[in-house]
Amino acid sequence: MFALRQPTRYPLRRRCLPNSAGSFSNNARGNAKPRPVFASLFLILLVALIIAPGCGYHVVGHNSTLPSGWKTIAVPVFINRTSYYRIEQLFTQATVRELEERTKYRVIQNPDEADGVMHGEITRIEAVPLLFNGQTTQTTTVLVTIYAKISLVDRASQKTLYHNDNVVLRDEYQLSGDVKHFFEEEGPAVQRMAGAFASRVVADMLENF
Repeated sequence: MFALRQPTRYPLRRRCLPNSAGSFSNNARGNAKPRPVFASLFLILLVALIIAPGCGYHVVGHNSTLPSGWKTIAVPVFINRTSYYRIEQLFTQATVRELEERTKYRVIQNPDEADGVMHGEITRIEAVPLLFNGQTTQTTTVLVTIYAKISLVDRASQKTLYHNDNVVLRDEYQLSGDVKHFFEEEGPAVQRMAGAFASRVVADMLENF
């Protein structure tokens, strides 16, 4: 008679299942190394949330920086502390145009009827000769530096919302005569100077309000 052969028994293989932390158990077959998938994803999302607010573009001169309840801003004629005639008129007009272009407010001249009042003062203008005509020794290029003060006041509360007592604008300009006539003629160079001043002042006010 033939003896009955007992069936061969094989040890059961344990299946590797992830635990609650997203990694494999240490007593699984082969002692598989942990795979912190969910932890990595969480870290990436956390870093993205932290960085996101700092990413983006800052719109220079965006009108939301000024009080939302305002509808009008008054810009009285700037005070002129220099000896150059009508320079305050040019700079005031250029500043009014810049405010109208870069904000939603209606710009008026009467401070008693406005929500906010912008005050300006041209304190000093310096013109330093840079280049001369070799034949006539006449100055052909000057370095002009403008010093001014600017403030923005809430008319109702009389609270100063913005002020800068040290506005400085410096640039080179060509001359066709002497310096005094350069400002009195109110030519394209002076108009460009007034526009540059207004752009600088309004941008500084809106960015730092």
